[in-house]
Amino acid sequence: MSYRQIPAEEWDEQGAPDFVSERLQQLSSDDVEKILERAISLQMDSADPSRDSIDPEALGRIADELGIDRSHLRRAMVEELARIDEEDPGWLSRNLMPNKIAESRTVAASPDRVRAVLDYWLGSQEGLRKHSSNVEGATWTRDGSPLTAIRTAFNMTQGDGSLRSVRAVTDTIKPLTVGNQVVSVEADTSNLRQLAIGLLIGSGVLGAAAMGISAGIDPGGFGAENVAAGIGVAAVAGGGVWLGFRMWGQKLRRGVARVADAVAHPHLVKVAESVPKRLARFVDQIRTIGEEFRR
Repeated sequence: MSYRQIPAEEWDEQGAPDFVSERLQQLSSDDVEKILERAISLQMDSADPSRDSIDPEALGRIADELGIDRSHLRRAMVEELARIDEEDPGWLSRNLMPNKIAESRTVAASPDRVRAVLDYWLGSQEGLRKHSSNVEGATWTRDGSPLTAIRTAFNMTQGDGSLRSVRAVTDTIKPLTVGNQVVSVEADTSNLRQLAIGLLIGSGVLGAAAMGISAGIDPGGFGAENVAAGIGVAAVAGGGVWLGFRMWGQKLRRGVARVADAVAHPHLVKVAESVPKRLARFVDQIRTIGEEFRR
């Protein structure tokens, strides 16, 4: 097979067929996506080898060239940046305890303002301490100080302290546009999932032990009654574990969502009262109850 070399002037002739245009008219949306992805990659490699990202304004200009509405572009950016890679929702994740719980919000504020609200809420309201941090986010773990434990136990914070039970909490701040950030809060609940599975297994062992004890003291020997007794014990114990951890998981979801909402709406965040003010209000309430009782 041979190929004819087409002189450059033939491509410029008015009546010459434009093979590239004809091919582009037949491209599917998947083809266009692959071509654009490859072209952007080539542009980044040729312009600056160390550059591996594209700024939102440049992306907006590309969208304008393609005739894509800017509102659709902003929505796609928000959805992509706020997207959280969730685990495969198996039975345990849906009905008992997932490995992680996460929430994302779009915040109209500067990164410094977002960081300040995150630090305030996770530190003073949820009873956590910053374990490590980088440019994009930070990792928080349980704060074991006595003062934090007292404030949490006496409900002196807006947080309920539920996030203190997880392995770690990670926050992430990603710039969307000028003055807008996408904030994600993720709780690592793998420790609670492992505990729940262990207790469920323990419930089965407890049921087997109850079955053996029942058979040992039954004069008639091993029978259906012993099996029923073991199953009953395992069902009661396992049901308690299942219900408790299911409620615990729902509480954690509310806790993570509460942090995300507090960051998204910082004007709704009220600074918690100090310990002396709380104690003084508590004493006033006791005094009022005493006066009412004496009447």
